[in-house]
Amino acid sequence: MRGLRRKVAEELNLPVDAIAAPMLAKIAEDPSFAYHLNLCKSDPEMLKIVMAETAGNEAPSQDVVLSDAAALARASKAVARWASAGFDRLEDREYEERLDACRACEHLREPPVGSLLYKLTARREKVICGLCGCDVRRKARLPTEHCPDGAAGPGGRWRRR
Repeated sequence: MRGLRRKVAEELNLPVDAIAAPMLAKIAEDPSFAYHLNLCKSDPEMLKIVMAETAGNEAPSQDVVLSDAAALARASKAVARWASAGFDRLEDREYEERLDACRACEHLREPPVGSLLYKLTARREKVICGLCGCDVRRKARLPTEHCPDGAAGPGGRWRRR
């Protein structure tokens, strides 16, 4: 276990003692948790929030928000996946099913007030996923994307294709 703890610490640029046994167990049982840790490793505040899941502490009540640069980087990767899959879009029925799942989700948030990116791309309504920071209206349309809610099971709240 010591080797695994060291490897995770190196990957996240954290001291070894910051990687507790509950975190290693969560990584082993929930691949989306490891995915979220990796996404957040360049943003110390986000990493702290994700790590709080295994520290026995509740995550802060404020919305989880990506910086504009991190959100653009994540969106660029999503567009690249979408392009490599041939720019396919979901049929309206499956798109609406995904949106319904998002609308019923406790992680759905309003866009952050101070973000220029969200001002340009999102309406002033609950359309942002609090787990990944994406505009769910756009993300839900792409067959190459998935719901990040690992607590809902593999693939999150969206039906697997």
